[in-house]
Amino acid sequence: MTFEECRDYRDSLVKEAKEVEMSFTSAKQHMKHLKALFAVACDDGHIPADPMVRVKLWFGVTARNRRG
Repeated sequence: MTFEECRDYRDSLVKEAKEVEMSFTSAKQHMKHLKALFAVACDDGHIPADPMVRVKLWFGVTARNRRG
């Protein structure tokens, strides 16, 4: 798993949230759990580096903007 793949996954979550296929809260939870998984895997020596460490989640809109 690379930083680029993690970034692409993040981008797909943002797209789904903006298209109202997934809630913003669900997208945030997906990222939170994936970040935790990679952090533990890195800390325990299962992977050499955490590919999620630089991936940030930003929707670029607020819930008010999304409603119209």
